[in-house]
Amino acid sequence: MSDIKPNHTIYINNLNEKVKKSELKRQLHCIFTQFGEIVTVMSFRSSKMRGQAHVAFKEISAASNALRAMQGFPLYEKPMRIQYAKEDSDVIAKAKGTYIERPIKPKGLKAKKKPARDGPAKDGAPNKILFVSNLPHETSVDQLQVLFNQFPGLRDVRLNPMRKGIAFVEFDTEELAVPAKDALNDFSTHQFLTVRFCGKKIIDNCGRDEASCWKCNNMVNCTKEFFCGKCHTVQPPATSSNYLEYLGLPTQFNISETDLKKRFRDRQFLLHPDKFVNSPESEKNLSDEHSRMLNAAYKTLSEPFQRAKYLMEILSGEKVDEEKSKLDLDPDELMEMMEWNEKVADLDSKDQLEEELQTVQTSIDKELASLGKAFNERNDESRGVSNNPGAIVMKRTPSSEKSLARGRVMPTIAPFEAEYADCPV
Repeated sequence: MSDIKPNHTIYINNLNEKVKKSELKRQLHCIFTQFGEIVTVMSFRSSKMRGQAHVAFKEISAASNALRAMQGFPLYEKPMRIQYAKEDSDVIAKAKGTYIERPIKPKGLKAKKKPARDGPAKDGAPNKILFVSNLPHETSVDQLQVLFNQFPGLRDVRLNPMRKGIAFVEFDTEELAVPAKDALNDFSTHQFLTVRFCGKKIIDNCGRDEASCWKCNNMVNCTKEFFCGKCHTVQPPATSSNYLEYLGLPTQFNISETDLKKRFRDRQFLLHPDKFVNSPESEKNLSDEHSRMLNAAYKTLSEPFQRAKYLMEILSGEKVDEEKSKLDLDPDELMEMMEWNEKVADLDSKDQLEEELQTVQTSIDKELASLGKAFNERNDESRGVSNNPGAIVMKRTPSSEKSLARGRVMPTIAPFEAEYADCPV
């Protein structure tokens, strides 16, 4: 490895072999574009080349920065091993005038490949990313989240600020995207939506609320990017982004704790202030801003009842008054809570504590299930359309607020655990 001179192309191995080639290339482009302009990303299907890829940059300095910064970075739960490629890619070699054509081994005639479409195919093959057009210009990400959240597997919603009226909606799998496409194509707000499977070129052209770099004014093309592709400067958090969008999660109550933790750590790895010790003061400040937002997002979303409260606020646009919600509980429910707290205070053994803890946890799980159901209900009581025909908003319901209030006043077992830690079993 030490004999290979720095060049425009890096070689990556130890990649997850189970990931589809198209998905792997898209993720690699998204990860490495922060270091500089990418000329091409190459991966191959052959068994000999699985788990490997090449990324060619326009500048050698970009390749060097990418190699240093991303060495060992986990992608699909495997740490990447990166080194300079033994030789430049053909694209770079042709640009430098050093390309030598290789003899082609005859392997029979192959059918000509059809050129990629520049937009979504009208009757294309299923794709986990949907292209939505003919949207009202005032449509927001939150409104689309509510519209598509009725279908399982929603992963992400992106608007393109440079082109009003279009959006990209991503699901976990192609199979989960099909029902949403079939149900919402020609859906009417005050105009008919068009929902199609996304074409391959459009997938990468996502868009961002702040469409240009604050330092060099270069276009920042992807919602997943935190760095300018031209000057590699860290960008400020999107002003319209809520905590869920910031972490790349769908705006819904039921989220994976494992996925939340992984996304938090991935962004922390890129944006932590320690990475900007030698950077200008303006970039240090932006890193601090990201760090504060990351910590606040994780703290809010990792605790289910705080997540429910936050979600109710961003979907309804109204502040949740927890104290008022507690007062809205029935007297019998409040009495039940008080009796429970008294019962916990009277416990005198560790076994009793653990038994009561299990009972409390079962009740908390029940309230969480009620919250999840309230957020996912599709009837008019839990979802409504405002006077603006193009706007889609979620209403807070009495059932969701009551579940939130009950969960917040559940008896607290934790303080008693330390007291009874040495109790006889």
